[in-house]
Amino acid sequence: MADSVVEVQFVLDEAVLRQVVEVIRAQGWREEEGIRILLGYGFAVHAGTPKDDLLHSLGAARGELATLRHRAYVADESIRALEMNITGLTASLEQGKRSLMDLEEILTSLRAQVQAMAVRNEASG
Repeated sequence: MADSVVEVQFVLDEAVLRQVVEVIRAQGWREEEGIRILLGYGFAVHAGTPKDDLLHSLGAARGELATLRHRAYVADESIRALEMNITGLTASLEQGKRSLMDLEEILTSLRAQVQAMAVRNEASG
């Protein structure tokens, strides 16, 4: 049986397009291959193929695996972003502590200067 060549055009919004591209890249698929796999999975899910059709079951399983891998990839990226935020927050807190200690030293020095001036004023007056 010869393969049929059909040109399909469809419109995707930016968010969906990014997701499609992320799935394809995460799987290491070529673009054309990835689109075929993703469309094939959708077809396999909705076509009502017989339970004993192993080829369609394999395609559906691969598509589901691709979806799960994509979700894991997105979760991993979210974890990385959170870790970077935690690192940044920790650094900010440490800088804040250092700044507070510097300000306390300045305050101590100013209090000592004020006290010394008060002692001088009492001695001279």
